[in-house]
Amino acid sequence: PGRTLAAYSRYVEEHRRPHRRVRVIGEPIWQGRTPAEEAEWTRYESVLNAAFARSPAWILCPYNARVLPDHIVSDARRTHPGLVTGPGEKASSTYTDPAAFLALEAAPLPPAPATVAMELRFDSDLGPMRDRIGLQATLFGLSPDRAGRLVLAVNEVASNAVIHGGGHGGIQMWTDQSMIICDVSGPGRMDAPFAGYLPPDPATPYGQGLWIVRQICDLVQIRATPSSTQVRLHFGYL
Repeated sequence: PGRTLAAYSRYVEEHRRPHRRVRVIGEPIWQGRTPAEEAEWTRYESVLNAAFARSPAWILCPYNARVLPDHIVSDARRTHPGLVTGPGEKASSTYTDPAAFLALEAAPLPPAPATVAMELRFDSDLGPMRDRIGLQATLFGLSPDRAGRLVLAVNEVASNAVIHGGGHGGIQMWTDQSMIICDVSGPGRMDAPFAGYLPPDPATPYGQGLWIVRQICDLVQIRATPSSTQVRLHFGYL
């Protein structure tokens, strides 16, 4: 979802100058998705409204209501302000503001498996953490280049926990054969509703870490409680 949102942004920026309006037709692939992937793609569909609220982009998302599961079609009515179901467009009666939608669709993540491959604590000295993540990624079979990308993503999240949280945190790491999963958690609540979704301002020295993480990883799940934040990174073997 993060990389798709970035591709949309690049396309709109590339074509907005010579054209008054940029038209995009985007259709997510829903078949074969895991429940976690479905949930994050649904969140992405909602975030699109915030990402392009002040942009000259006109975006249409086709949904085949005859074959898609009812819950996906129902969520589409909540994440799209306008519906075209016949000759004209009408407002969706169940459309939900993106920030409110993300807050509502933030059920706790499933717990890590009982036999995680690695578990560690980190503080402001992130060097030992990077070494252990890189070693474990190699043991999982990642190439040096892929392992380095995973280390970069985990380091960005851990750095946020150190700088903006309580200065420390914990990591659990495991694999489900198709993805390597890193769970990074720490004290401190992340309040930004669209963390890492919206392209950062290049003139601002901060706020780019989670955007980079969403470009590197295949899936990023963020859950915040009043006293802690959990970021789960899904990183594919290829």
